[in-house]
Amino acid sequence: GELMLADGQYAEGLRLLRSVVSNHSDHPDIGAIQAMMSDAFEKLYLGGGADGMSAVSAIGLYDEFQELTPSGPKGDEMIRKLADRLAAVDLLDRAGDLLRHQVQFRLQGQERARVGARLAFMELSDRKAAMALDSLDMSEVPGVPTDLFDQRRYLRVRALAEQGRTAEALALIINDQSDTAKQLRAEIYWDLKKWPEAAAALEATIEKPEGASPLPPGAARRLVDLATALTLARDDRGLARLRRTYGPRMAKSEYKEAFDLLTSEPERGIIDYRRMPDKIKQVEEFQSFMTNWRQRMQTQGLSSIN
Repeated sequence: GELMLADGQYAEGLRLLRSVVSNHSDHPDIGAIQAMMSDAFEKLYLGGGADGMSAVSAIGLYDEFQELTPSGPKGDEMIRKLADRLAAVDLLDRAGDLLRHQVQFRLQGQERARVGARLAFMELSDRKAAMALDSLDMSEVPGVPTDLFDQRRYLRVRALAEQGRTAEALALIINDQSDTAKQLRAEIYWDLKKWPEAAAALEATIEKPEGASPLPPGAARRLVDLATALTLARDDRGLARLRRTYGPRMAKSEYKEAFDLLTSEPERGIIDYRRMPDKIKQVEEFQSFMTNWRQRMQTQGLSSIN
């Protein structure tokens, strides 16, 4: 078994050592063999030994020998690393299973709230709003830091909105003027196809640059969303104002063509409202408040979101 582990035959080596433990439980050397198995498991999932495996093989081996997961912070870190890897390759169900077990049985206090937020985020990413709400309820603890409290509240807003409970969702951010709350309001009105309200909410998220300063990061993408909402609201005046205010700056952005398409004057015959659904398809998908989190999860791991 030791030679198999040294040769990278982890599954075979651990199975052989486990059979020794099972069949010779009263042998005086069993403690040393159990320690060998635990050390090998830690090297795999904490020391990077499993990095050379596919994510499916890594989680399969973990499931087979999960009784070797150490208690305490070391085991929690092992699970975090594995969940990060699974989430990065869109194995969200499996990553969710790991985190749910942590929240239910391993974690307390602030860490329970933090991991519960990660779990809810994954479930929202997987279109499971009801499960996300359950995860937030299950991991609710008092006295969490303000940034974590707000993150959990925003996740709850998004989950409620996806369930059609938009009045409850909007009530949670009614007095919140943060950038994230503004974006969520715009997102909810967008999903409801309330285009005038969506346009007003989107405009509130855009800080008008002064002088000749360039657009802030992300503003060009948001301006395309705003132009789309104004177009669908048939707000020609709003579109003309948007073009006057931002046209020169948008001409230097990667969204120049989309912005021109949406804000061109109707009398020029470019905008035909009957054909707008087809034209809108040329514009990239509306960017939700979770977009950056999803991108960060893919590149930096699930645990980077809080």
